Amino acid sequence: MPGRMSLAVKALIYLIMALLIVLFLAPFAIALINSFKPLDQILLDPLAMPVSLHWENYISAWEALNFPSAFFNTGVITVVSVGLLVLLTAMSSYWITRHHYGAFTALEKLITGTALVPFATIMLPMVVVIRKMGLIGTHAAGILSYVGIGFPLAYLIMRGGVKAIPLDMDEAATIDGCGALRTFFSIIMPVMKPTIITVIISDVFWVWNEFQIALIFLNTSKLRTIQLAINQMFGQYSTKWNIALPGLLISLLPIVAVFLLLQRHVVAGVMSGAVKG
Repeated sequence: MPGRMSLAVKALIYLIMALLIVLFLAPFAIALINSFKPLDQILLDPLAMPVSLHWENYISAWEALNFPSAFFNTGVITVVSVGLLVLLTAMSSYWITRHHYGAFTALEKLITGTALVPFATIMLPMVVVIRKMGLIGTHAAGILSYVGIGFPLAYLIMRGGVKAIPLDMDEAATIDGCGALRTFFSIIMPVMKPTIITVIISDVFWVWNEFQIALIFLNTSKLRTIQLAINQMFGQYSTKWNIALPGLLISLLPIVAVFLLLQRHVVAGVMSGAVKG
């Protein structure tokens, strides 16, 4: 009887996992199928297989959405924002963790506390500040916004990675004559590689797909990101699904490639961040 119960439980778990996989992959499958269909077939029966493959939908999407410009804008903002987030949160988490007393303890509580502040609360003040800095309509407006908003969560992940590193490594580096900066860049950062890659993947996914901040600060033809470009296809009275769906799938390719290249580091990063988090 225990064996049969165990087998039934395993079967139930596998069934639930299979259902979750289907639920997760179904939207992508529907988007892929409809991306090869003309607009009238999409509207008539979105679940039907295409009668013929309309590859020109992808060409039309590439041209209509001006993908070269959108890719460039999104890529620049993503690379710079994530690079700054990784550098700043790694350095600050290391320093505060190693000097966890007095003002640094209060600073850490302030940083982690801001993670609970909803974006809607700070949106208007942020717009006012960036306008006074004269950065509206520039890449810098988006980059500073992403760095500021993404800092608390990235800091928490980095702090877990730093806490997993024994203090003996710092002391050994000091004995060898390393200063604080050399210790950090030569000793600490290489050890934190799994945690850093975890932050990179999560923030690349977030910045690349983010819409609201881009809509506020980057909504011009010159600075338009991929998500803003695709949003043009969704009008009040009509939606160009035959262009929007191929555009959505094209926009996924870079971040899927990043994930596939770095996925083996993700579990190690999460575990190292959870050891003493």
